[in-house]
Amino acid sequence: MLKTILDFPQPGIRFLDITPFLLDPVEVKKAIEALSTEVEKVSNGDQVVVIGPEARGFIFGGMVAAHLGMPFFMLRKEGKLPNDGSQVSFSATKEYGSSKFVVNMNDLDELKAKGICKVVILDDILATGNTVLAIADFFKEHGFEVLLVMNLIEITALKGNELFVNNGYATYSYIKQ
Repeated sequence: MLKTILDFPQPGIRFLDITPFLLDPVEVKKAIEALSTEVEKVSNGDQVVVIGPEARGFIFGGMVAAHLGMPFFMLRKEGKLPNDGSQVSFSATKEYGSSKFVVNMNDLDELKAKGICKVVILDDILATGNTVLAIADFFKEHGFEVLLVMNLIEITALKGNELFVNNGYATYSYIKQ
């Protein structure tokens, strides 16, 4: 279901390719239903926005949000979003580099104006957890309640889940390996 590619994108990294998983619509449907169930459990019927970090978080976050009829927020990497004058950036360090994300704060203000102040973050793979922790902390610092951090796959040997537990965030992973 998953393909491991050694030494990509740099020596010593085991890259998990989710392409074989995505080619199986039955498995994708099961995953979206399971992830959606977890969002429903924490939302208690409240308005929630699903956040998906670029790029593969777009896939699963968008599908879960659509499945539940919830708004979806694409968290973009630097240089991928026009600046409307309210842009804020933050960095996240991962096991093989770093990512810089940007948010147009007017978009977040619009969510708050609609009374949507609760978020669920959904990414594809939880490795060390540093990237998604930076995302969770950013949204928390800007007045959002982070209900849940979810991942399609968790690489348990890297203990990224502990990072979230130690920082007070609830987590869920569909596949643990």
